[in-house]
Amino acid sequence: MMRVKGITLTIEFDGWALNRDENLGGNERTIKKIKKDGQIYSFISSKSLRHHLFWTLHDRFNWPITDCVADKDTEKSDDKSVVVQPDLTKHNIITSPELDAFGYMYTIKGDMGLSRKAPVGITHAIALNPWDGTSHVMANHDFARRVPNATPIPVKEENDYNTFRASFTIDVGRLGVDEWYVNRVEYKDGELSLIKIQVIITGSEKKGNLKIEKKPIFTHTVKAEKLSDNEYKLDKGRIIIEELKPETDKDAGLVRVKFIVDEDEKKRRIYQIMTVIKNGLMYRVGTDCGIKPLRLYVAGLEVAMPVLHYGDFDSDYIVKDGGEPLVYKYDHKNIQGQEKQRWHEFLKRLGVGVWEK
Repeated sequence: MMRVKGITLTIEFDGWALNRDENLGGNERTIKKIKKDGQIYSFISSKSLRHHLFWTLHDRFNWPITDCVADKDTEKSDDKSVVVQPDLTKHNIITSPELDAFGYMYTIKGDMGLSRKAPVGITHAIALNPWDGTSHVMANHDFARRVPNATPIPVKEENDYNTFRASFTIDVGRLGVDEWYVNRVEYKDGELSLIKIQVIITGSEKKGNLKIEKKPIFTHTVKAEKLSDNEYKLDKGRIIIEELKPETDKDAGLVRVKFIVDEDEKKRRIYQIMTVIKNGLMYRVGTDCGIKPLRLYVAGLEVAMPVLHYGDFDSDYIVKDGGEPLVYKYDHKNIQGQEKQRWHEFLKRLGVGVWEK
């Protein structure tokens, strides 16, 4: 078991305001901005950081890409309206580190659906200095010269080179654990099926035309080894089954399903997330190719919240180790030859360990 309940990482990095809003009028590219104390600041959204964090984890540590499905949005009459969501019929937090770390929302017609709040919380990356309104106009003269009588179309682009701050907070207690509620569990030929059922009752027993239909509306299937009637083993975790209400002729029953990632695999995922944040995110926009921290602050916590984002290094939430706060600080101006060794020692003190393979 890990000794901390949360880990927070705050980074500061120099770069352009990489995250942009939709084009205005087709020829104006605007950066994302917020207003604070009468000043305007550019920012990179948490959704954008989540996207690039995952794809860096995919490239660096081979995190698998979770399959997605597009289902018709039944609440809209437009035939083109679809809901795109991860395919939970074949993925769960044990098989998909992406779902484990970043959560999901899955809608099921006739049911409350399935959802998971992300155990890895991410703030916006907000500029530390106000935006001064800088922009420039550009046009593709190079291509236009190759076509007779072609006129290049000018495009106005806002830009801002700044220092940004963002924080990532890992809820250690919630990572690697998930719960679903289904109505039926079946096991056959090495495959475990978790099934949600919609009960449709028409007519009445009094009139003698009572009709009860049990319609499967969701089935999750995964390869598993049966250890007992209540426990199944997967490659990197296990599934615990608890029947809360038995199925009857008129009722679908209720079963609680608990997904538990193996402790070593959980630590490996935390190590990989922290390593990528420390070393930098791939962020290919225009001529910029990445987010490389100039400063990095990390702390082990008793409560998962981004306390270092506000410079609170004396927070009571920070775990004490030998009477001292369990904090790691890195500044690119003070690079030491033993920096990697110091980082690995900190990971071991956190209880994460080092998982190079």
